[in-house]
Amino acid sequence: MVEVHISRKARKDLDIFKEYIAQDNLQRAESFSVELLTSSINIISEFPLFCPIYNEPKGIRRYAFKRYNIYYRLSGNGKRANILHILNSALLKNMTLKGL
Repeated sequence: MVEVHISRKARKDLDIFKEYIAQDNLQRAESFSVELLTSSINIISEFPLFCPIYNEPKGIRRYAFKRYNIYYRLSGNGKRANILHILNSALLKNMTLKGL
């Protein structure tokens, strides 16, 4: 089992989605963010190599949760996973993710 760390950028990404969802349903915004983080942390910590590699040179993997992509990289000889970004998959159409 690996330790999962959530970067500031990933937390900011999640806050943006929560704010958007909260415009319609505050309770759902909270429950969804908990659901997304719980699922991501559980899968990544238990099966860190299960998710496909998104960017091989940078060692970035992608976990898909509903319509969201969670990008992470393993470090510390695979003992730690750093969640780098959380992005809505609709935003990625015809776009290359840069700067991870």
